Amino acid sequence: MVALCISACGDSAPTLLVDVRTDYVPAAEFFEFEVSLVRADGSLETQLRRAVSSDSVLSGVRVGEFELEPGPNRIQGRLLGASGARVAERTVLVTVVEGTQATPLVFTRGCEGVVCPTGDAAATQCLGGTCVVPDCTPENPMACPDGCPNAGEC
Repeated sequence: MVALCISACGDSAPTLLVDVRTDYVPAAEFFEFEVSLVRADGSLETQLRRAVSSDSVLSGVRVGEFELEPGPNRIQGRLLGASGARVAERTVLVTVVEGTQATPLVFTRGCEGVVCPTGDAAATQCLGGTCVVPDCTPENPMACPDGCPNAGEC
């Protein structure tokens, strides 16, 4: 019986936990977190979470949890205003092989008004006011130009 549980438990799908860090003020500048997993087949799974003023957004707030197929995955995150309008948006690429992995979505005011790409056509996302490739994350600083665009944001 124990062997059956161990083999069954070992075959679970990888899990991705999505945390948001931002310098926007919850319940004042944005009212909802939206995070979506775009699967390889194009299907979309979206999770919403209401923002409250007590959210510790500078250190990170858990906003999503997805079971995945191993391999590369695209995560799209948005901060939404009271009317549902987008305040900020970010897409990251993450690869989960097995087990549980957490990845942050970082939204900063420094990206307001920045339109990407500017030079490098692959740098379609803004992080700290700089256009970066989608797999530039604090967990993957080697994908970022010169490590991270702003050490305080990583």
